[in-house]
Amino acid sequence: MTKSRNTYWAALPDSADVAREVLERRKTYRAWLESTGATRRGISGLRAYYGWGPQGLGDTSQLGQSGMTGEYTEMALPEFAGLVEQAFAQLTATKSAFMAVPKSSDFDAQASAKFAESLLEAYDRDNGIEDSEDEATLVGLLCREGWVAISWDKQGGSTIGLDGARVAYEGDVRADVCLPWDVVYDMDAGHKKDLRWIAWCRPVSRWDLIGMYAQTEAPIEPAAPVNDGTPEGVAAMQQYEAAMQAHGVAMEKYAADAENLKKLSEAIVAFDEPESEFTSVRDFLRGKAGTGMGARDLVPVWELRHLPTPGLPQGRLVQFLSPEAVLYDSAAAGVGYPYDSLCMRTFEPGKVVGTASGHTMAWDLLGMAEAVDMVATAMATAASASAFSNIWAPPGSNLTPKALADGLNLIESTVMPVPLKGIQVDPQAVGFLEACSGWMQKRMGLNDVAMGDPSKGMPAQLAALLDAKVVQFWSRAIKSLSFMRAGVRTDILGILKRFAKSPRMATLAGKNNSWALKEWSGDRLATVARVAVEPVSAVSKTLAGKLAMADALLERGLLKTPEEYLAVKSTGRLEKLTEWQDMNLLRIQREKEMLRAGVGLPPIDEFATDEALAIDPEALPVFVASGEPGQFIRPTIVDTPWLDIPEYAAVMASPDARDTPAVVEACSNMIQYKVQMWRVMPPEIIAALGGYPPPPDAMAMEPMPADASESPIPAEGGENADGMRRIVPPKPPPNPITGEQAPAASDVSQPV
Repeated sequence: MTKSRNTYWAALPDSADVAREVLERRKTYRAWLESTGATRRGISGLRAYYGWGPQGLGDTSQLGQSGMTGEYTEMALPEFAGLVEQAFAQLTATKSAFMAVPKSSDFDAQASAKFAESLLEAYDRDNGIEDSEDEATLVGLLCREGWVAISWDKQGGSTIGLDGARVAYEGDVRADVCLPWDVVYDMDAGHKKDLRWIAWCRPVSRWDLIGMYAQTEAPIEPAAPVNDGTPEGVAAMQQYEAAMQAHGVAMEKYAADAENLKKLSEAIVAFDEPESEFTSVRDFLRGKAGTGMGARDLVPVWELRHLPTPGLPQGRLVQFLSPEAVLYDSAAAGVGYPYDSLCMRTFEPGKVVGTASGHTMAWDLLGMAEAVDMVATAMATAASASAFSNIWAPPGSNLTPKALADGLNLIESTVMPVPLKGIQVDPQAVGFLEACSGWMQKRMGLNDVAMGDPSKGMPAQLAALLDAKVVQFWSRAIKSLSFMRAGVRTDILGILKRFAKSPRMATLAGKNNSWALKEWSGDRLATVARVAVEPVSAVSKTLAGKLAMADALLERGLLKTPEEYLAVKSTGRLEKLTEWQDMNLLRIQREKEMLRAGVGLPPIDEFATDEALAIDPEALPVFVASGEPGQFIRPTIVDTPWLDIPEYAAVMASPDARDTPAVVEACSNMIQYKVQMWRVMPPEIIAALGGYPPPPDAMAMEPMPADASESPIPAEGGENADGMRRIVPPKPPPNPITGEQAPAASDVSQPV
């Protein structure tokens, strides 16, 4: 293909040319993988992990034979797989805690964030998002990079009816895991955050593709009206003629589309992926090598994702099998790039500095894994050759194998048999095997505690410290995993906000494990900006750290039920313990927003209030029951006045609020009501909500009369007319040097 140097390859108008450019970059990218050794190492890691040895010559499921005449007993040890599996468990054993970040601090945004968190938990459970992330983590450990591609699947979700001859679906989010050979990106980028385009592939049924992209329906010809000569009939005929002209244009377009779709169908059916080294690896992983299947139903569909850039302002998304079978092009459809990001998240245990490529320390184990298999083969050969003693006898003796079949029998022969010494394994070889195992374990940052084999009598504190050291060793990988998980969930919310326009149902689980079937749409997530990973200490991710956290909370009385203790012990998450506090803060935030708008208490029902006061003089006002939700603030018995009053005062302290009489009045009424409510709250409820008793009533002090005889302050031990008794404060001790008596404290009066 020839193109102008002044034309950006991703901006070429012809979709087939763009597809050719992507495939050319795929060849260059794969050549780069092979030149850096990534392909060889990645394939060796996959083979060793699945029990075939780094070079594919072993088999951990059975003993084999090797050598010129099969004289060696081949043995492969799963040492590599065990260490990788242990590292994988260290990374994924604890479920990360996520927090949806709202765009603002108002109540609606925070409520949407809480809903988004519940929705993401539903996607983890129902769509296997977390399973895809775990699989990408394992791919990264074995092949240096594991990718998760998030996309909108038009054929996902529940069916909603028929669209002509096709089944219509509501669509849903899809997560695909990609190996390094499944993606292509700019090799010259210094970091993955600098990537502006990426191409990736996934297997799709060719027959589904034909059903999705290679079918069209002929437009229906409009029915001719009856022209009876009336004005209505003439107008109907004119409309019919215009409709027929539009029908003719539609028929021409249908004929052209039908011809193009016919060619597309033929290209899809005839498509055959070119043979490559990765094709054999894919066959090895999926168990299809040597089956002679011929043409396969599943074919790789490539997708180019290009962000909007100065060189390509609208961005672009192109899906294709080959340049002859382009399935979709956003530029040809007249739309821009549909996602907010590349929606391709990766896990990499390490990083090659100065490049966008990752690295895994598991590759450093492959040579030692071969050495371990070599020594194991020598030991297995020695054991096979020396498991039974070899007895020599000269020709012509009467000794036969049958004579030895029954064990210690009397053997008669002309010459005494001489037993041969069995083959011995060099002790240095055994020591070399143990050294390799230790080197491999050290390179992965593991120790005996992490491997589940602590020393006998090791203190629990030391075991927790060693376990924490393992987590610290994997801190960079943990950071990469957390970034990938947060990015995946942010992409999911972004895609749902854009595409999930129709109402749909989801089974959501609250933090108290209550299940509810709720209807929602993407508009519900409009105020959610992104998803962040809540910071968790390294020690809290270990089993010892979880146990210590649960025990500490139990000792302080912060855990009330056995279920709470077990939840913290098993997950290390504290959300259930703080659920009430979180909901109460949301309630206060919403009331503050209403107060800023001048919305306060409902009108008082005078008649009901008088009846309540007749029964209980300390009864609170009774409000009118009518009113739309959100029109008034309606306090409840479980409100927290000790927290609410300062927050309401903060609203009224604003200079803008003081210039608004409605806000001042609403805040003042709320504060006055909450003070009164606080005084009549039962002490049991205050204690249950974690509050404290209200301050005492401030008794108004009457001015001191001119005549001391009319003083309302009673004499010591007496009472005045208002029922006040004199409180005699204790006198301070006299000065031991001068003997002077300091004056007593001021008199204080309080109710009897």
